[in-house]
Amino acid sequence: DGYFILENLIAGNYSISFTLTGYEGLIMDVEITDGAKKDLGVITLAAERTSKTDETVIVISDDDLVDGQSSENVSGMLHGSDDVFLSTAGYNLGPLRFRLRGYDSEYTEVTINGIPMENLESDYVSFSNWGGLNNVTKNQVSTLGLTETETTFGNIGGTSNIIMRASEYRKGTNLTYSSLNRAYRNRAMATYSTGMMDNGWALTLSGSRRWAQEGYVEGTFYDAWSYFAAIEKKVNDNHSFGFVVFGAPNRRGKNGASTQEVYDLLDNVYYNPNWGYQGGEKRNSKISNYHQPVLMLTHYWDLNSTTSLNSTISYKFGRGGQTSLDWWHNARDPRPDYYRNLPSYLTATDDELADFTDEWIDNADYHQINWDYMYQANFNSADVEINDADGTIGNTVIGKRSQYIVEERRNDENYFAFNTNLNKIVSDNLEITTGLQVIDYRIHNYQTMIDLLGGDFWVDNDKYAERDLADAYNTEITYNNLNVPNDIIRVGDIFGYDYISNTQKAKLWAQANFSYAKIDFFVSAFGSYSSLWRTGNMKNGKFPETSFGNSDKKAFIDYGVKGGVTYKISGRHYLYARAAYLTNSPNFRNLFISARTREEMVEGITSENILAIDGGYTIRAPRLKGAINFFYTQLENQTEVKSFYLDTYRNFINYVIKGMAKTHQGIEVGLEANVTSSLTFSAITSMGYYRYSDNAKVDIYVDNSAEALSENKTVFIKNYLISGTPQTVASAGIDWAAPKFTYIGLNVNYIADLYLDFNMERRTSEAVASMEVGSDLYNKTLQQIKADDGFTVDVNVGKSFKFGDYTLMINLSASNILDNDFVRRYINIPTLVTGGFEQSRLDVVNYNLEKFPPKYYYNFGSSYYLNLSLRF
Repeated sequence: DGYFILENLIAGNYSISFTLTGYEGLIMDVEITDGAKKDLGVITLAAERTSKTDETVIVISDDDLVDGQSSENVSGMLHGSDDVFLSTAGYNLGPLRFRLRGYDSEYTEVTINGIPMENLESDYVSFSNWGGLNNVTKNQVSTLGLTETETTFGNIGGTSNIIMRASEYRKGTNLTYSSLNRAYRNRAMATYSTGMMDNGWALTLSGSRRWAQEGYVEGTFYDAWSYFAAIEKKVNDNHSFGFVVFGAPNRRGKNGASTQEVYDLLDNVYYNPNWGYQGGEKRNSKISNYHQPVLMLTHYWDLNSTTSLNSTISYKFGRGGQTSLDWWHNARDPRPDYYRNLPSYLTATDDELADFTDEWIDNADYHQINWDYMYQANFNSADVEINDADGTIGNTVIGKRSQYIVEERRNDENYFAFNTNLNKIVSDNLEITTGLQVIDYRIHNYQTMIDLLGGDFWVDNDKYAERDLADAYNTEITYNNLNVPNDIIRVGDIFGYDYISNTQKAKLWAQANFSYAKIDFFVSAFGSYSSLWRTGNMKNGKFPETSFGNSDKKAFIDYGVKGGVTYKISGRHYLYARAAYLTNSPNFRNLFISARTREEMVEGITSENILAIDGGYTIRAPRLKGAINFFYTQLENQTEVKSFYLDTYRNFINYVIKGMAKTHQGIEVGLEANVTSSLTFSAITSMGYYRYSDNAKVDIYVDNSAEALSENKTVFIKNYLISGTPQTVASAGIDWAAPKFTYIGLNVNYIADLYLDFNMERRTSEAVASMEVGSDLYNKTLQQIKADDGFTVDVNVGKSFKFGDYTLMINLSASNILDNDFVRRYINIPTLVTGGFEQSRLDVVNYNLEKFPPKYYYNFGSSYYLNLSLRF
């Protein structure tokens, strides 16, 4: 009935949250003094209205990312929060690839019911594992930076814990249909929840379907389902058990980056080189196919009124993978935007060049993948005879050996995790939380044959070893698997590489929160043990002694401490300061030099060291709330392993970067003002300076032989800028809660100081040895490429209709509304570059930087998202 009394409160500042189904929530700040009673009077809640922060919020996810620009660069914090800065950054700046404080996603801990969700092989969080489950993933607790947490020690970027518990979902049914023009075109969702019933049971079911025959980018498609079931049994007032299962099988054609030459030739910055016509139908060569279900069992235990213990056991499994073209070393490169296939490579007369350019533009056989050519090349191959095939003496196979194939690079997960958290209110001033995580994580990495493209078989030999290393007396060196020499590969067979990455980890942490009338502070610490090793399932002909079976185990012991203090100037004004120091062990991918072929680890590798400090001021007044945050982070002793073709050595190499150091510093401001009861103004800005703070060392190995080509070579990257995110952003908006449950919002977003990922080999003394210092070529070689600054404009409108117990909500969001052909007739609105990279290849003969120009990603133009939701 709305009456309440809160008794026995010590003097201090409190926030009281009022919620009621069908109405907007309200948070009231109250200051309590010793012995005083306070009457809050009548609390008025507004009827629920549609809003851009409702279930229709578009958040950055795997669905919106292009090939090569993975969501490793996207913070899990960008899912929205009550914090002004977080919610605005997530909604408006997420699609522009903004990363909070410039951190990679590995520095933000994303958990579900306390279970870490990252891939421990790469520290990458795959949000698509719960894509489409918007209705059951909204219940999140997010923190920014070094704030104290409820379920984990956290990380320097903060935390985001999704709470999946059947009894905490809104009782009722929600049906949703969405129409949009982004990665997918249609979405249908349904959610049903009983709430906690009188018999002590609660059930929530949810599912969705997202699909598109072709997405925003030509040649892409989308086919995704998702499912969710949560059941909870309340045994008594102290014990409840909850079970959750969810998954999101998704299959989609991917798009890729290309060079500006190609974009200009076709007058299309959304050109996608990954597809071509086959039999009159568009076929994509890079298809992502994932389904990794998660099962969780949680025990909720209230030991007494001041102590609780929540424990979750989780198991994740399933398939993951992406298809790709491959071809024999003497076959023509089939990629349409490969530099040798472009007009700029042609040496010809002006007329010949013009004719070829016109043909390349007009004929899809030139500027898209030519599937018919590859089928014809395989069909025209002469029959070959493979003796002692499949490792069987006397077994002879005769047929057409494919020159071109489609393979799938698989990464199938098996992930067991246990997490438990104990919370104890010791006194009015002290609360203690402690937790334990135990993880066993394995990924089966292998390659399988998808399509022989008209050929009869493929032979599992290393094409580069056959080209460079084989001779009449040593053919075994070309075998990818000595256990099955001359392995004949047909559709569905494993070939190329086959190994398991193993990670085992245990982590213990504790936190103490102290609260007093004018000051709060906390201290927290963790210790962890990690063990990593490789299990090879193939005996590689190049590395017969170090490729098969279990490698040695590499152990790391990590630790961390953090603490913070908040000074309460009053019930509305707060000052805070926090600091942390921790170590972070390398992941599997950066531990092994070439896990595909051998067990060799990076020599002398140790954990990275992290020092972070942040502080600021917060205001929480009735009509004004916001914060200003300052942060400084030093990351040292980082290691990264890359593999690519390096022209300097004319070989495929493993590039081991050691001793990297980075500094992230800046300021964040978020402000929300209620100008009137129905008009709200919000604005945020983040001004960062993210850079490499020292030079690094590089070891270079030939992938085929492990020969060390260079050791401890200096890469001069000091003061180069961190790439992949704008270092300066701003967003300002105005929201009007119009009469009759109508909502209208307008936002302007600005990004600046976005730098492309740079080729480190260009920043070595050897790369510029023959250049005159200070010359145009010297400066251009070392210069880091900066994208143009730019802005977008977004509009959101919505309306709610109440019909008894039924609520119909209609939302329409239009993003980047000025980036379209109609507007360009009158004003020049360039399409924003949201990322890109310099190619790893270099012209080491003529030092022609245009031979291998950078590749770019562009922001989508005008797009819309129409959402219809019926709740009852």
